[in-house]
Amino acid sequence: TMPTGNAGQSEPFTRAHYDTLVAWAKTFAVVTNTPVGDGDVSFESVALTEQGLSAELSCLQDTDLTLTLRNPKRIGYAAVDGFQGLTAREAGQSDVAAASVATTMDDGTFYLTGEGADIWEDAVYFNALRTEITDGQLDMTLDIQAVSGIEHDFAKVGLLVSDSADLSGQMVFVHWSGRHGLAEDSGTGVLNTYRLIEANPEVGEVTPAPARIRITYQGDALKVGACLDCDAPAMGSPKALDFKPTHAFIVASSHTTDSAIQARVGLVDAYSVKGQYQEVYQQTIACSEGSATWVVPSEDVALDFDRLFVEAYAGDDLVASSSVVQTFTEAASCEVQEELLAPKLRRLSEEQIRNSIESVFGAVFSDDTWPDLEDGARLIGMNSTADKLNINNLNFERLYTMVQAVSSTLLAGDSFMTCVDAATSDCVSEWVQSYGERLWRRPLTSAELDGLNTGIAAFATNEQRLAFAIHSLLLSSNFYFRSEIGTLSDGLKQLTNYEMVSLLSYALVNTTPDDTLLALAAQAEPLSTAQLRAQAERLLALPAANPAMVSVYKDYLKLDLVLSRPKAEELGFSDSVRADVLASAELTLADKIANNPAITDVFLGDSFYVNSNIDYLFGAGTTSAALTEVSVNGTERQGLLNHPAFLAVHSTLANSGIVKRGVFTLEQLLCQELPDPPGDVMPQPIPEGIDPDTTSERDLLQITHSAQAACIGCHQIIDPAGFGFENFDAIGRYRTEEKGSVMIDASGTLSNVGETVLTYNNSAEYANVLATSPQMQACVSRRFLENFLGQDVSMQSCEVKKYQRLLSEKGGSVQDLLYALIELESFSKRQSAQ
Repeated sequence: TMPTGNAGQSEPFTRAHYDTLVAWAKTFAVVTNTPVGDGDVSFESVALTEQGLSAELSCLQDTDLTLTLRNPKRIGYAAVDGFQGLTAREAGQSDVAAASVATTMDDGTFYLTGEGADIWEDAVYFNALRTEITDGQLDMTLDIQAVSGIEHDFAKVGLLVSDSADLSGQMVFVHWSGRHGLAEDSGTGVLNTYRLIEANPEVGEVTPAPARIRITYQGDALKVGACLDCDAPAMGSPKALDFKPTHAFIVASSHTTDSAIQARVGLVDAYSVKGQYQEVYQQTIACSEGSATWVVPSEDVALDFDRLFVEAYAGDDLVASSSVVQTFTEAASCEVQEELLAPKLRRLSEEQIRNSIESVFGAVFSDDTWPDLEDGARLIGMNSTADKLNINNLNFERLYTMVQAVSSTLLAGDSFMTCVDAATSDCVSEWVQSYGERLWRRPLTSAELDGLNTGIAAFATNEQRLAFAIHSLLLSSNFYFRSEIGTLSDGLKQLTNYEMVSLLSYALVNTTPDDTLLALAAQAEPLSTAQLRAQAERLLALPAANPAMVSVYKDYLKLDLVLSRPKAEELGFSDSVRADVLASAELTLADKIANNPAITDVFLGDSFYVNSNIDYLFGAGTTSAALTEVSVNGTERQGLLNHPAFLAVHSTLANSGIVKRGVFTLEQLLCQELPDPPGDVMPQPIPEGIDPDTTSERDLLQITHSAQAACIGCHQIIDPAGFGFENFDAIGRYRTEEKGSVMIDASGTLSNVGETVLTYNNSAEYANVLATSPQMQACVSRRFLENFLGQDVSMQSCEVKKYQRLLSEKGGSVQDLLYALIELESFSKRQSAQ
């Protein structure tokens, strides 16, 4: 009955009456076991870590629920090879190859270039990937990792469903929007109905990423969800559609003809539906009015899944669901996270080969003993990684020639004459056992010794026997490759003590382990972190430690290439100038490193080593023939990023090379991954009325190249990363003008490369803001870890994150790079290779 007032008069129907009526109706739902309505039960929070799963539920009434965990396929990024590319312009829409609008990266994500004017209006521009919806069901999730080139508030990236292949029919579009947040658009032929899902928390700024967007269509009902920096979007209530979606699109549009955007996105592997995947755990709980907590400890169920579906059932009816991606606490080991590094066999570098032989036999060899192995030099990454160094026919011949020269030198030396003249061959066998351990970085096995002794016995004189032994030890893979064979234990590779001391020695002093390390490695128990720390402190006090770290910094900046980079003859960059420029950088590095500064403080300062031969590059007024430390004007030149060695390497034949310097800065100094450039883009001719002799190279680049629609998405990031070096020419001379009278503009703002926006007015400021930025600090640590471990590692990998945390905890100095290294799991363990 309706509530009544005095004298039996009816009251107006108010909100209070409505709430009373709803509460009364719901009592029948519980009594008759009608499913709990949508919204009556919800998951407030769900977390899955190495400790287990925990979920907070909210219930509007007392309810018995069956909670179920289901295991979907392991999450990753689905390939978009089967998608068709779609471009839309004023002239209409065109099917194109997916690769023409999307570039797939190694991790399965891809860059989608987006263009656009007033999207789905008369002037139509956008790019998309399209696929058909099969079986009338859809469950798609898109990760939006980053979007660059935002010039318009309504630039969009997201998922769209439609009942037509050409978007002329009905549509629902869920998207990340330039400065407004996450939203849903819908309409027929035109998107004209707008609903905000999550507002941009940074009002006026570009909407942050990452974001995750999901659309499902099952049983004639559509659900959409979107969230910023999250694992599982909350899905809205199901909505009935008066159309059946037949096609799904991944869409990007800049919303303006003035620029294009670059979106890095990943198509998450599909979510499961009930019954499709294995049920891994089930429990019945009472959810009382208010809230309830559900905890599943890791020991109760093997929660070794990247993602779980968490579902609440009232009877047979699903009343609430969520999905959760597994995360790990900072304390979680990389072994638990199944992210240990793979084992590698890394060949020694040319420098390490020389250092190792001289460490064992002494510096008694001529400089022409050592071979040029022609390993080449890649600009991005480190040149000491396992996939970079190898042995082929050419360098094996040169190694053989080296060993012949080493053997001849040793046999002519006094230390070998006693054995050469001995009456028996016993000294040869003793020499093999002693020196073999130093050269192979472990004791030789009985079988190896027997094989060598059998070969030795075939020769008539000790001189021949020693020559055979030297060749056998130095031409073996056991010498040239640092092994990570280890021993198999619980499905993992535990590196041997000898492998660990080898890693330690080459990381700290760039040469083979000494007798102290080999004696320590002989112990039966695995080396402890404390033992390794003590050895690290001992090695860092050796004279070889400083040049070893100098070599790593040189490789990071690619300074050795200054000896070979082609330069225009009129620049006067002679061989003697090149050699002195490199020596100047090496001395500057050695001085910085000797003081154990913070890892990027090595790049700072206004002191440089200059002599009269290279003073024309520095303008310091130095007349000394010897390299002498001088201070320069710090407002013009700052640190190694303003050193002629660095600037000459990263420039073109005669010009500064804005793009060249920008790409290197982004990929090597800031660890920003860029897609490959489009292959069919040609520089545009200089427009009439533009005089190249009175126009800066910066402006010409924008006019003829970077403003092209296919290029602008990347070049909006690349170009500002190169502008900051414009105060220096192709060989590193400071300048304020180019072409005689054109003023240099070396200012800029570098955004979309991390949390910190880098703003600078000139090249000296740019060097400082780069070196002090958290982005470069993080990148240095990653690149150095790659060098030490001998393999490429992702910025998001477990070991890199753990390494950076350890480095920060220790203070972040140059020596801390090495102390943090020995505490990593991957210093002593590897995945089990198949």
